Amino acid sequence: MSINRDVKVKARLSLIVTEMRDDNNPSGRGGRQGQGIHETYDLEEFIIDRAELNRRIIDAGDVIINGKELDNDAAPSIKTHDATAITKVQALLNAQLVAPGETSCGFVYGTTKELDNTQDCTQSPVQASTVDVSTTIAGLTPNTRYYFRAWANKAGITTRYGRMLSFKTLPV
Repeated sequence: MSINRDVKVKARLSLIVTEMRDDNNPSGRGGRQGQGIHETYDLEEFIIDRAELNRRIIDAGDVIINGKELDNDAAPSIKTHDATAITKVQALLNAQLVAPGETSCGFVYGTTKELDNTQDCTQSPVQASTVDVSTTIAGLTPNTRYYFRAWANKAGITTRYGRMLSFKTLPV
């Protein structure tokens, strides 16, 4: 199945905790007498595009397979803002990043919604908690529509994306 547009997702997450080591449970046994604890969560419906869905699956796999952890409170958030300083061949892409701790950021862009180019923010990586970020993209084609969205990545584990916006370069 090929999805070339945004999709509405409703998910059910099923977890079985088989090992849990912390100060309160040094033995590492999860549940009663070493039995796994089974939890099921129904997630709210959300709209997501194909690329973001694939990235979330990859991020989840990295957490599960490689044992990486990321507290949701530590996850970055990013809001894409309108492009400015648009000329025939370049534009300034803008966003606002909320990032507890060191976070990388950038923009994906292209002439289709597939967004096949990426460029880091001028300020990346960012240490501040809330900061405006931007980057200038050049070598654009005059009189052409470009789509873009900002991204933020924390600890190489989770990538968050802002909404997709567009702009049109000036004619020749």
